[in-house]
Amino acid sequence: EEDAEGTVIKGCFDDDYVSVIDNTFTVDADITTDKDERDICGTSSEIQVNQPQGEGTLTCDKADVIITKLTDNKFKVENIQSSATFTWSETRNECTVTDQITLNNKKPVATAQMEYFTCNGSVQLNATDASAGTNGHWEKAAETYSGNFDGAANIKNAKYAGIEKNSTIYLNWIVENDNKIDGKVCSDMKTVAVTNNDFAPVITAVKEICDDKVEINATIPADGFTGEWTSTTTGVTFAEKSEASTTVENLVPGENIVIWTVKNTYGDVCESSKDAVIVSL
Repeated sequence: EEDAEGTVIKGCFDDDYVSVIDNTFTVDADITTDKDERDICGTSSEIQVNQPQGEGTLTCDKADVIITKLTDNKFKVENIQSSATFTWSETRNECTVTDQITLNNKKPVATAQMEYFTCNGSVQLNATDASAGTNGHWEKAAETYSGNFDGAANIKNAKYAGIEKNSTIYLNWIVENDNKIDGKVCSDMKTVAVTNNDFAPVITAVKEICDDKVEINATIPADGFTGEWTSTTTGVTFAEKSEASTTVENLVPGENIVIWTVKNTYGDVCESSKDAVIVSL
């Protein structure tokens, strides 16, 4: 029913109610930091996300990165070569929210020549320059090793001297980041071997004899070395010229010079000789 002006003053009405629910929420891909990236030392780390209240998944932009779920909100991530970005997605009430965290592998790489040989107990080392933001230095792998650094040890081409004859020592080339990660020094190390091939042979022989032959003995060469008998006296021969213990023959009256020479068979060729005089009466 309407009045004279057409306004409805009586009639039938119907109504309905609309319920509006705010499903807005936030997620955190790494609750250990308020930044969107974090430095790590190495190829693996852990990521701790917010405690999910719905269905959550963690993915990575690098296909070769391995993600292992430890708990509802903690994951182990492995095989991060340089950097990788992880996306944490959570769905609640048909709404999906995401957050990202990038992990940067800041572990330095130590590179050095792995093996050295010397004939005098001294050597110049060779390592790759430490990259920007890092520093490098050499040190003994064990304090009991013979010799010491000849000058500065915090340079790639440090010198080392005083290595005992016929021995091998080990040295470490260590590269460290200038800044700590999670309060710890982040470093890498390469261990190199240095062998002194110098050898001091010894001869034991009868000095005076009444015959044209005599048995002689010398220091047996260590592994990796060979020995050889020679003589500067014309006509002198040896039963076994490569054996430390042998018989020298065809001695001439007077002085006979015999020489035992030892050489290494690997690395830089080192040679060391010892001579002796045998007098045939």
